[in-house]
Amino acid sequence: DWQKEYFKKLIQTKAELKNYETELSKISAALPDDNSVPSFLNFFQTAASQSGLILTRISPFTIISSSTIPAIKETQLSVVLDGPYPAFKNFLSVLERSSRFIDVENISFSSPKEKDIFTFNIKIKFYSE
Repeated sequence: DWQKEYFKKLIQTKAELKNYETELSKISAALPDDNSVPSFLNFFQTAASQSGLILTRISPFTIISSSTIPAIKETQLSVVLDGPYPAFKNFLSVLERSSRFIDVENISFSSPKEKDIFTFNIKIKFYSE
């Protein structure tokens, strides 16, 4: 009977997938199911403050479907951070090591207002399902 074979195959596939739970959880962390902008902004704020930067402004964000994979959503936003250059380098390193797919598309900065305090303008894109 084809239904028995189908369900038997589903059960086998489910059992095989259990062997890859760790890898699948990494994928889920990199591409969350929901497009939780507040969750991402919380991560971003925490990374900035732990690196020694101050998040001073967030632009309105844009959510679009990916041009290459329609099931993937891209969220674009711009942020302004203030702080010393070494803290900014550390912050970029935190973003790079993150399990989330994050693209830093553009970085610009101005000369220090105060001693060694720069203003960094960053345009970023992050992804979700």
